[in-house]
Amino acid sequence: MTPDRIIVALLAMSGCALSCYLALYQYGKVAHVWEPLFGDGSKIVLHAGLLDPLSRVLGFHVHDAALGAIGYLMEAVLALTSKTRSPSLTKWLTVFYCVVILGMGVTSVILVILQAVVFRAGCTLCLVSAAISVAILLISSHELVGLVPFRRTWVQRT
Repeated sequence: MTPDRIIVALLAMSGCALSCYLALYQYGKVAHVWEPLFGDGSKIVLHAGLLDPLSRVLGFHVHDAALGAIGYLMEAVLALTSKTRSPSLTKWLTVFYCVVILGMGVTSVILVILQAVVFRAGCTLCLVSAAISVAILLISSHELVGLVPFRRTWVQRT
């Protein structure tokens, strides 16, 4: 296991813990969320109901922080399962790992933009979570770049 993957796993577990805390607030299990910078901004952002349409389809309420926690947990598990005995499985785990970190990174950037442009409110812990996702993306960028030759060979074989 590479040092980069260990760092990613540690960052992802930190992000998972942070997202679990925010999800507990969104589900009403924690009365207040810590907010040192934006006053009531966290309340505005965390109660925006971004996933209400998905919740209606599923029939139960889903919060974005809970999905973030699942995403971070997936990042940590995939970071720690970098090598297997099967080279083809290792390639696919790497592809899945890159898809997850790219998805988390892009989603984080979109959520930061939404805070500034749509909600006109900020959430300190949401920004910390976004910074964690972007840091993971930057640390793993060499793996994303490494997928380009893999993709070319995969496309040529099919």
